[in-house]
Amino acid sequence: MNRFWIRAVTYGLVIVLGLGAALPSLLPPAWLSALPAAYQSHSLTLGLDLQGGSHLLLEVEVGAVVRERLESLVDEARVQLRGERIGYTGLGVSGEMVRLTIRDASQIDAAVEVLRGVDQSVI
Repeated sequence: MNRFWIRAVTYGLVIVLGLGAALPSLLPPAWLSALPAAYQSHSLTLGLDLQGGSHLLLEVEVGAVVRERLESLVDEARVQLRGERIGYTGLGVSGEMVRLTIRDASQIDAAVEVLRGVDQSVI
């Protein structure tokens, strides 16, 4: 039973001392001026994130995103056309579009349908 009281008193003292040390940081400046000078100097300085002064700016390189998207379209088109056994040549990125030539004119309609499955903006 004696251990319980020792722990309770110890925990209580730690809590009271912790609150006492944090008090200068929690009080508004008007109330802080009423405290002794030695106690006023012990306030914590909050970081920008806790003061509400943090600002985050992100930049996106649009050209890099477009280029990566076009390259992924080329890869997907290659997989789909090979899966349907549609012959093509010259598949690649040209400027801001993907170009290719279908070898057999009779497979153009099938190629267009396959490519529309890859991207809805296929002409």
